[in-house]
Amino acid sequence: MKKLLLILILLLALCGCKEKPVEVIEEPEPNNDPPISDVYPDYSDLQPIIDDVLEYLKGDWLLRSDNEDSNMSVTLTFDPGTNTLKILRSDDEYIIGELEPFNSAYDDAGINDAVEFKFKEASNYFISKYGNSEYMYNSYLQFFFGYFENNDYLFLRELGNGFSVTDMEGLGEDNMSGDCGWMFTRLTGLTYPTFTVNEEIKYKDDTFYALCWGRGETYLLQKVNVTEQEESWYEDPIKTLRVVYDGSENQYNAFLYNGKNLPDEVKPGLVLVTVDADGKVTDLKDIPYLGYGAYQGE
Repeated sequence: MKKLLLILILLLALCGCKEKPVEVIEEPEPNNDPPISDVYPDYSDLQPIIDDVLEYLKGDWLLRSDNEDSNMSVTLTFDPGTNTLKILRSDDEYIIGELEPFNSAYDDAGINDAVEFKFKEASNYFISKYGNSEYMYNSYLQFFFGYFENNDYLFLRELGNGFSVTDMEGLGEDNMSGDCGWMFTRLTGLTYPTFTVNEEIKYKDDTFYALCWGRGETYLLQKVNVTEQEESWYEDPIKTLRVVYDGSENQYNAFLYNGKNLPDEVKPGLVLVTVDADGKVTDLKDIPYLGYGAYQGE
């Protein structure tokens, strides 16, 4: 459409100026630097609708865990073309399921942050041990994602009451880390946003809730909002917090604090953090996870 509009403008200009000489304008040197939108997907004003999320998650993700006793690596492969997720263990055993939107992990959140994993097929190991009943494999998974220079981060957790075969043996109960879920990463090969940009735009002189992707001598923090409400669990009212993206331009961007090296400890979770005017973390409080996607309110 833009090309057509440009052609029409040129034709009108030529038709109205036949007797005037054509001014030759020397074109500037081409800029070979790709625009930011081509370097990295722009999700700044996007609520994570399942179609867009699957396109972003497309490809392979590798499990991250600090469990030294676990000798099982897991790779997730998202395929938006078939709307499937393949869970592949390092021993070549696998489970494949179709992904369907599960709307939200909780009502009135304004986002889609969960999917239903519906069993499609599995390797002989799983079939011979557990059969092929969908009931055994189906799972409701909440997801969060963020990114930092050259790294994408994904957190999955079961929302149901109990674990399925997919959770216990596909993803691996021993591989869980942080708030009752599994953390995955992938290298992007992309340098946006660079460490320098992160230093310039990260939050300073502030107290806020954040998803903590890693910790240790440094912290990798993604600012989020929370909804505070009172819910009835087993007839007892409790105050809860639930995570929502903050809707800002950098809502999916994690920021590195207190150093230049990535954190060495994998322990994702919701935290309340205070940073000073220099961008240094001065206080970090873990918010207890209750279950069903909810955190302990005050």
